[in-house]
Order: sequence, then C-alpha cells, then structure tokens
Amino acid sequence: MLLGHTGALTLDAVRWCADTGIALLQIDTDGRVLLAGGNPGRTEPRLLRAQAAAAGSDVGVLIARQLLAPKLFGQANIAETTLDQPTAGRAIRQLAVALDDATTLPACRELEAQAASIYFAAWTGRVTCRFTTQDQPRMPDDWAAFTARRSPLHTGGRSPRSAADPINALLNYGYALAEAECRLAALAVGLDPGLGVLHTDQRNRDSLALDLLEALRPVVERHVLHLLSVRTFRLGDVAETRDGGCRLLPPLTHELVEQLLPELARAVATPAETVAHTLAGSSPSQIELRTPLSRTNIATAQTRGQRSAHRQPPAPATPRRTCRQCGVDLYGSARKLCPTCWPVQRQEYIRQLGKSRAKPHNPKPSVEELSGGCTLQRYQQEILPRLADVPLPEIERATGLSNATCSRLRRGLQIPNPKHWAALAALAGTARTGPSLARSAGVVSP
Repeated sequence: MLLGHTGALTLDAVRWCADTGIALLQIDTDGRVLLAGGNPGRTEPRLLRAQAAAAGSDVGVLIARQLLAPKLFGQANIAETTLDQPTAGRAIRQLAVALDDATTLPACRELEAQAASIYFAAWTGRVTCRFTTQDQPRMPDDWAAFTARRSPLHTGGRSPRSAADPINALLNYGYALAEAECRLAALAVGLDPGLGVLHTDQRNRDSLALDLLEALRPVVERHVLHLLSVRTFRLGDVAETRDGGCRLLPPLTHELVEQLLPELARAVATPAETVAHTLAGSSPSQIELRTPLSRTNIATAQTRGQRSAHRQPPAPATPRRTCRQCGVDLYGSARKLCPTCWPVQRQEYIRQLGKSRAKPHNPKPSVEELSGGCTLQRYQQEILPRLADVPLPEIERATGLSNATCSRLRRGLQIPNPKHWAALAALAGTARTGPSLARSAGVVSP
C-alpha cells in the first residue's frame, strides 16, 4: 500500500511483487485510488461474456439482491446495536426483505436509496467526533457532530465526495480502501472490474468494484463508529484544505490501512466469489471456477483427505484508544487519560469537588433582625407585664410553642426566642410600628 504521491518505485520492485503475487495499491492524500494493480486470475472469455450481458437480464437483478441484502441487513444491525435506533433498524430490515420482490435493477436501487436515507438519518445528532481538550478551541464547530452524508463542496450539495468534516472523511477513506480491495478481488476471480451490474458503466470508473463495495459498506461504517468511540483526535490527525474540505493525515491514514485493509480483504471474498459463480451459472456452457479468495475448495479438499483443518483467519485489529486530554495512545489500560494527564485532571477534580462540598457562608442573623427591631429591655418592661392578661391559647397560636412553654413565658420564668418578640408585642398591644411589626411577625392586626 502506497499512501501519497511522492517517492519512487523501481521496476524491479514491481516485477518482484508480480512474481510473489503481491498487489500494489496507491491512494492519494485526498483518498483517491491512483493505482490498484494485481495479478489477474485465470482469464475465461465465457465468464466475461456472461458478465457483460448480466446488466440487462434477470441474472443482474439476482446479483443486485446478493450484494444489497448483506448491506441492508448489516446497516440494520448497526442501527439497532451501535446507534441504539431500533425503529430505524426495523425499517431498514423491512426494506432488505422487500428486495426479494424486486424484479428490476431500478427497483433495487430505489429500495437501497430509501434504506440509506433512514440509516444516515439515525447517525445525525448521535455520532460525534471528539478532539483533545487543548485542540478543541482551534477546530471548526461543524466538525464535532455528523449532520448529513453529503458535502456542501460538491456541485449540487448531494454527493458525499469532497468531505467537509472528519466523520465523512473517515467514511470516504474507508470506502476508498474497500473499493481498491474490490477491484483486486474482481481480478482474482477472473472478472472485469469495469463492467458493472448495479452501477452503470462509465469511463474511468470500476463499476463492478463499486457493486462489490455495497456489501462491504457496513464493515467500513462499523469500524469508523468504533474508532470514533475510542479515539480522541488531535490537530495533527486532520487538516482543512483551502476550499474548506477535510483531509486525513498520517499517521491516522496508516492506522486505518493497517487495521481496516485486512478485514476488508476477508470480507470481500464471499461477495466476489458469489458474483463469479452466479455469472458462471448463467453461461450456456459449464465453467469451472476456483476460490482464490476464500480458499473454500482447498479447505474442502483438506477435509476430504483428513488433513489438518484450514487455518482460521486472524481476528480483526481494533482501533487504538487515545487520551482525551492530549491524544497520545493508551496501551493496556481501561482509563481514558494517559499517565501524564491523569494526575493533573485528578487534582482539578478534587479541587472542584471540594468547592462543591464547601458550605456557603451564612452569617447568623442579629437579635434585632429576629425580633423585628424589639430589644430585650423593651420586652421585659413593656411586653411581659401585659402578657398576664393574654390567654394561653392565643400565645400558642402566635408563637407555635407548647402550652407549658407559653405558661412559663407569661409568668416570666423563661425568656422566649427573639423571633417571637414581635408576635408577643402584637398580642400585648405594645407594637411601636403597628401593622409593620405585626406583619413581620406573621400577624395582621384589624
């Protein structure tokens, strides 16, 4: 895999790759596939003739169903599990089931378009791109969340090409890797990558590779969603072009190739060989095909000969987790911060926790504030003597105290709390300010 457009490659290296069966892939910095060359499989003219005639026949409709059904069922699963949108998942699943009744290619395309609209509407507002704390102020505001699967930079604003945000840039780059793998897979099974079935034939476009890409889109989308959930992006991962586009930068592009390309190579084996066998079955003459991608024939022969079992493919690589504060890689830990940022954030957390737990300063009210302006001397000289003529029930209602306490207050054996002085002054008829003092005690005099 060659990333970029600078450097040199000798012809000896090209011949060595051809002799050893190694494919050459070159992807530009903007995600365009510049080179996707590999050793073609066994050339079979009858198979190519059947491929050229499939676009306008029932075989083409069957191939369209075979490629679109895995895509729709995969996207329905993502909507239900990863995006937590069961309603959208059920709607996409119903469209996938409706593919069995589609009898023309336009009908298949219409069902796929409806499913795509529902699927990416479930992304809106739920899929976000997280940047480090120190780089977030320098990022455009529209880079934080997924809004639509289209680019405002493209003519008409309906195409997703020329991504203007990191999420769409990740999807486009993943689709470019998948398209390159689909072209190599088509060559390996003896098909022409340019003769499409679901996609119409156009100049300078591998239409059959785009047909096979439809079945691989859920693989790319699931990887991108997982990457967005575990990775905190840095300023050096993406860049904004002069026209407002968003471009991925190394080493993020290298990580995507290392992690996603082997998984795509395994995922494309079944769709490519299924299309080849379907086309071979439509030929009037019998065509014997190999399975160079899935190695199914070899595994079957080993089982019949009681040889060792076919080696299982390695588990797909998972995206690297990064620190949310500085963006460095995290290894062997479930933390979200690196060992450098964690102590700093912990101290800040403890400081904020201490501030939240600190009790607010509440100064004790003064005696004058509690009593409404009445003093102890005035209570003893003017209010207490006149309480002897006030019935105990009225004192209880005015102060809310018990009968025994009110009895001690009236006999002068106990001095009440200053907050009750204004109410007792109103009962004794000695309030200086009349209604204002009574209102402060909660009693309104007639």
